[in-house]
Amino acid sequence: MFSADQLIEEMNRLGVHFVVGDSLPGNMDSISPVELMAGLVVHNDARIRLSLIPLLLQHPEYSEFAQEALDMLDDSQKMIFKLYYTAASLLQLIYNDQILGLVEGSQVIYDHFSKELAIRNEGTAKERLRELAKRHQEITKLPVNWYGTYHHAAKRILTRMQREREWARI
Repeated sequence: MFSADQLIEEMNRLGVHFVVGDSLPGNMDSISPVELMAGLVVHNDARIRLSLIPLLLQHPEYSEFAQEALDMLDDSQKMIFKLYYTAASLLQLIYNDQILGLVEGSQVIYDHFSKELAIRNEGTAKERLRELAKRHQEITKLPVNWYGTYHHAAKRILTRMQREREWARI
């Protein structure tokens, strides 16, 4: 599919500065939203897979291409996509006030996968994100603090966006 540098370069082109990589020489062709989302999820670097969350938070319009991206993935990759996508939709609710001030014309990242992931519909977004994190740990069998990982991704990109906005004013 795509190299780490190609994916990072495309994310940077979109203004999503989450993972640092080498700049590629020349003008690289842009990667479609579908290919970018699928490419992030299939990559073997966990930081690049996690980049799906900041991408969706900063470009919620990409959520329109979720089904097409899923169609490019195998079953285990589809599960990773659904977990990160659902995390992004819940994080958008949690950080709504910050996002509205930073993302132009922000649209809702519709929650397509909670039911399939056995995440209940009631409760606060934080409670549901905790439930998702527990489910993520059960599915991957990795002793990772997914709740903290999700928040880290959101806070890091929101802080970067806030700083870029402040830098633009100087």
